[in-house]
Formats: sequence, C-alpha cells, structure tokens
Amino acid sequence: VPADETSTEVYFVLAGTVRVVNIRDDGTEVHLGELHAGDVFGELSAINSSRRSAQVIGDQACMLGALSGDAFRAVLANQSKAALRLIEQLAAVVRNMNEKVTQMSTLSPRQRIYAALVKLAVPNPTGDGSWMIDTPPNHDVLASQAGTEKQDVAMAIGTLAREGILERKHKRFVVRDHPRLRMMASM
Repeated sequence: VPADETSTEVYFVLAGTVRVVNIRDDGTEVHLGELHAGDVFGELSAINSSRRSAQVIGDQACMLGALSGDAFRAVLANQSKAALRLIEQLAAVVRNMNEKVTQMSTLSPRQRIYAALVKLAVPNPTGDGSWMIDTPPNHDVLASQAGTEKQDVAMAIGTLAREGILERKHKRFVVRDHPRLRMMASM
C-alpha cells in the first residue's frame, strides 16, 4: 500500500509479515515498524479520511483482509471493545515512535544497530546462556531499522563477530555475550 494514497480501507494482516516504511527523496527506506498476523494498518486514514502516512510492503508471502473505512468507523462506533483495542494499539505506536526518536537523537549509528540486535534476540531454548536471532534481517533492512547505512551494519556485525559477541551459525545469529551487546548499545 503506497504512502500518500487517498483510499481509506483498513487492512488486517491474516498471515505473514509486512514492513511499514517511509521512502526518502533519495529512495532510502526509513523503517517505522513491522506488522504480523493479527495486526492492522490503514486505521489512521479510515479515522480521519487523510492520505496514507506510510508505505506498507509485504516481506514474504502474506495474506491481508480489507474493510472499507466507513465499515471500520461503524465497528468502532458500535463496539467499545474494538475501539479500546485500537486505542491500545495506537498508544503502542506512539511509545515505539518516542523510543525511536530518542534513539535517533541520543545514540550513534553503531549503537542503534546494536540496540536493534538486542531487540531481535531471544534466549536460546537450549539453555546454554546464549541468545538467538533465528531470522536476522538482511543488512538493508537492519540499516533501515537503525536509521543508518548498509555498510555501517556490515562493520558493526564484523566487530561483534571479531570480539566473540556474535556468531553467524547457519542462517541465524548466536549472541554469545548478550550483556556486553546490551552495554554496547547503551554506551
């Protein structure tokens, strides 16, 4: 769904993942977020009949459902639980944007890359103390998420590998020293 489109349909992610981005004049993507099954987008245009504020791109095979803006507003007017759920989701978006603005204004590009990796990592289910990033994003996507350039991502990951903090294993990352990675993200 392109930015600046005037339609007011609301979309529901039924399966897969989509990226929410803005495209700069030079063609660079600015990552705003990811949406997964159960998430909704297009609600802002449906609520106030304004142009789309971001572009939404499917990263993989995904299935979407759509509802007209008028039907969506009718649901919100008649279903207080649905309206409350939307308010909760919008509050989460505001919090996420607050965090992103703070990171962009206070952290270096490398720290933002490390922070993005910290956010993606989950404890290894084997219980060996390491953390995993099962499906690491490619360098372009990680650069977009961190608000930096692809070569910065390559250099940051290279540094982490040389220092034994991160290891590429098959198609995943193993974070060997999660506390140090967290510290490097906040230095």
